[in-house]
Amino acid sequence: MNYKLYLDSSDIYLSVGISLDGKLIYSYQKDCFKRQSEFMMSEIDKALKACSISMKDISEAVIGIGPGSYTGVRISLAIAKTLYAIRNIKVTPLSSLQIMGDYGESYIALMNARSNRSYIGIYSDGKTLVEDQVLGNDEAKKLIEDYLKKGYHLRGDAAYLGLESERPSLVSGLFTNGEHQESYEIVDKLTPRYLKENY
Repeated sequence: MNYKLYLDSSDIYLSVGISLDGKLIYSYQKDCFKRQSEFMMSEIDKALKACSISMKDISEAVIGIGPGSYTGVRISLAIAKTLYAIRNIKVTPLSSLQIMGDYGESYIALMNARSNRSYIGIYSDGKTLVEDQVLGNDEAKKLIEDYLKKGYHLRGDAAYLGLESERPSLVSGLFTNGEHQESYEIVDKLTPRYLKENY
């Protein structure tokens, strides 16, 4: 049996999921901005108990690797690296913007990068159309409006831009995108993707 653990704590949510042999069997997400470190381990424990398994049954961790909160993106990564060190599990890192939608959908992923900036990435049919980047809010809003006219869905909390958006289902995004992504070979060298240094 192949159990995978799904984790993301990059932005305002805490997300935990478990799949068995390619089927998602547990999914949990709650608003938890800046408090993910307090609750992540207890939520993982609840997930394992709900599935009647233990951490030793997990063969792979699929995680959001950023961009996002400086502390938030490090939580899931630290847990995955610890599991790799202890149990030599596989680790599959995914963009925390990409996981705002399911593989195969057409969507705009958005996060507030603070200081009048936005993290943004655009995806369609499993391909990246606009690479994850940091833009000024005015530039990001113009890009979003261009793609909304093309029928793309806007995912994330866009209220700070005065736009309506859909709440992402991050565990679903981790699961579907993770099925099409190879695990990372050199886990010790895996680092968060902050992007702000490139702005």
